[in-house]
Amino acid sequence: YYQDLLVKAGLAKSMDLFAYNSPVTPPPERIKRLAQRVMKRNNFTIRTLSKDKKNRRKDIETVFRIYSKAWERNWGFVPLTKAEFDHLVDTLLPIVLPEMVFIAEVENEPAGFCLTIPDYNYVLQKMKGKILPFGWLKALYYKNKIPGLRVITMGVVKEFQNRGIDIVFYYNSYKKAYELKRFVDSELSWILETNDMMNRIGRSLGGKKYKTYRIFDKKI
Repeated sequence: YYQDLLVKAGLAKSMDLFAYNSPVTPPPERIKRLAQRVMKRNNFTIRTLSKDKKNRRKDIETVFRIYSKAWERNWGFVPLTKAEFDHLVDTLLPIVLPEMVFIAEVENEPAGFCLTIPDYNYVLQKMKGKILPFGWLKALYYKNKIPGLRVITMGVVKEFQNRGIDIVFYYNSYKKAYELKRFVDSELSWILETNDMMNRIGRSLGGKKYKTYRIFDKKI
């Protein structure tokens, strides 16, 4: 329905973005072996977001620098200002699990990051979009009962790409998700239809493409 309306208004498809859904299970053995080979062959380390507030702020600054570099060549990328990034961080921090945020470094130089968060849409659905009169109580009750995770963003700085850092990110993310014993499924999104490597990774992790987000544009 909406697509027909947009087409009639003179808009045309610009790009499709895919979402993959997969159960939270131990990572496939082939992904485990590949991640282990990559770690042995390449000189980089992976760590999680610091739980110490002072060091966490430093880590967030590191993520901002990585994000600005890693995404600058991506289709449709519009850089965030520092103020916009800080606002986004303040919004996400209350629901972020530090053990599900991974930072890669090559000889102590920031190389990439991967952010996975609980799918808070579950809580919003329980609240029916309302804070009052009892929505806030539902938020408190359901926030620790969220069954799903979302891998919402990942980036590797250009000079460190093609080293398998992304593979290790996803292996660690799915491994940790399984170890937490809290979640039953996960979503990997938004993957550009032109990003063959990321689409392959989504399928390799047992994911099924279950959503397509279509972006339309119109020349003016």
